[in-house]
Amino acid sequence: MVWVKEFSGQRRRSAITQFLVNNGTLRLSQRKTLAALVLALLYEPLLGIAKMGRHLAMAKQTTAKHCMKRVDRFLGNLRINIEIAQGDLIRTMIGTASRIFLTLDWTEPNDRVHQILTVNLRAHGRAIPLAWGRVEKSYPRV
Repeated sequence: MVWVKEFSGQRRRSAITQFLVNNGTLRLSQRKTLAALVLALLYEPLLGIAKMGRHLAMAKQTTAKHCMKRVDRFLGNLRINIEIAQGDLIRTMIGTASRIFLTLDWTEPNDRVHQILTVNLRAHGRAIPLAWGRVEKSYPRV
């Protein structure tokens, strides 16, 4: 797989959509929705369900209400297994890597109340979160 950072504009959209639609064990309709949501997040890093729905509606030339319901159903779908979706991407990443690393990242979101610790798989200069946990800042540290 050629990494997305090497593309711009339409080629980036095409590469992401092609990868997500043609790879993985999620159902085709789920992979298409996931591809659309990833593309929306590339242009607006902080999106709610309504805003993602409006992005999809502009791209699909359909009603925003319909797309908001699509996003809401996708995000609330209990049949979508995040481990399976991640595993597809991880297998693709590891497949061509000569070396891989596990990294830890401690992030403080803007809410000033929590901290997030993630364990990431790093290969080809990219990291995929494998596990994460949220901790309140007031929690006593050892």
